[in-house]
Amino acid sequence: MLHDIRRQAGQVVVPVLGIALLAYFAYHAIQGDRGLFAWMALNQQLKQIHALADAVAAQRAELENRVQRLSSASLDPDLLDERVRAMLNYARQDEVVIMLPPAASVGASTTAN
Repeated sequence: MLHDIRRQAGQVVVPVLGIALLAYFAYHAIQGDRGLFAWMALNQQLKQIHALADAVAAQRAELENRVQRLSSASLDPDLLDERVRAMLNYARQDEVVIMLPPAASVGASTTAN
């Protein structure tokens, strides 16, 4: 009787070990550091980084345009006048100055943060 139990246990051990090994690799293929969920999280981060890179590229293009317009080769008088007024707090005699609270003026003066 003991011999029959050992024989049946020997026949069960190999499939059980195979199933355990398969379950181990399947779990790590999905949940592991390089598994399916980690790959999906990296793709999401990549999309966010691309969106941020596009926003930074647009901001850079806008700044390059402003710098080009302020260069001595092609000076834009309107932009120069705007910058002089902003930097020196100047206004013409025929202009009306409306003073805004500091919180409102900070949001209006910055274009993209």
